[in-house]
Amino acid sequence: MDYIPGKELRAWLDEDHPWREVLDVFCAAGRGLAHAHA
Repeated sequence: MDYIPGKELRAWLDEDHPWREVLDVFCAAGRGLAHAHA
């Protein structure tokens, strides 16, 4: 897995984001985990 620089999830979650953006991020993370473990 490649390292991608950026904020940690905890730091990102501490900021205010629209609920739809948070949902999109968690759905993308779930798809990535599902693909990695398939």
